[in-house]
Amino acid sequence: MIVLEEGTWSVLSCGSRMVMIPLFKLTGFILLGILFAFLHWLRNWIRGKEQPNYRWIKSPLAIVLGTSLFIGIGWAIAASPSITRFATDGSILIETGCQMTETYSKRIPLAEANITYRHTKSRRGKNTYSLIVNNKEHTVTLDLTRQQDYSALARLRRNR
Repeated sequence: MIVLEEGTWSVLSCGSRMVMIPLFKLTGFILLGILFAFLHWLRNWIRGKEQPNYRWIKSPLAIVLGTSLFIGIGWAIAASPSITRFATDGSILIETGCQMTETYSKRIPLAEANITYRHTKSRRGKNTYSLIVNNKEHTVTLDLTRQQDYSALARLRRNR
C-alpha cells in the first residue's frame, strides 16, 4: 500500500482530534481578534484619537454570547470530517479519516472509478490542481499541489 498523502493530525486518535483541532483553531481566531484590537488601538494612539472603551466586554450578555460562539465554533470544527490519509495499491484508492469520534474509510476500486483532472485558477493568480476519483457511492479529491509521490499517482491512471 502506497500512502499518497498523510494528514497533519494522523498521529492522534479521533477522540483526541475532537479536542485538539478545535482548540488550535479557536486559539488562532482569538489571537487574530486580539491582534485586530491591538492594531485598532495602536492606530488611534498614533493619530491622537480617543481610545476605545471596552467596558461592554464585562457585561453578562457579552460573556454569554462570547461563550456560546466559542462553543458553537468549536463544535462545528470538531464535527467536520478530518481526513487522515489517502493510500492506494494501484487497484483501489482508500481515504481514511475521522467523523467526530468515529473512524471512516472510503474505498474506491479504480477499475470502475471515474478519474478527472481539474485545474483552477483564482483571481489572485493562484493555481490549484486536483485529481477527482469518484464512483456511485464516494468521491475522493486529491490535492496535487501538496502531492510528493507522483509515481504513485501515475499508477492510478496506468491500472485502469
